Amino acid sequence: MTDESRVKDFLEAIGEENPPFRLDRPSSRFGKPLLPPTFLAQVRTTADPELVLPRYGSPLNAGNEYKWLRPAHPGEPLERSSRVVDAYVRTGSSGHLTFIVIETEVRRVGGEVVASSRNTTVYRRPS
Repeated sequence: MTDESRVKDFLEAIGEENPPFRLDRPSSRFGKPLLPPTFLAQVRTTADPELVLPRYGSPLNAGNEYKWLRPAHPGEPLERSSRVVDAYVRTGSSGHLTFIVIETEVRRVGGEVVASSRNTTVYRRPS
């Protein structure tokens, strides 16, 4: 999840050129580079094989929240676990929409939680 090549690609994509996130310029405060605050946005929680999600239509992002609780570093082994915390259907002008809310915890190996996210995905149900 945090291998240095993925972090490097992510930093290039967002145009980040400053410490403490640059791999070649470690954080003076933490002694090594930090994962950027928005890095969790590239972790696809809907790809978790343990989640039972709708398999119709194209999923659309309906909102994200991210919280970093502890510093985390590129190359550090992290684990994630996701769970569905809410699901509901709304009817809009384009038909029935299914909303799925997923919460994810990101932990260090050994259990310390370093970050959490809450993602809402919407699926358009076939008529």
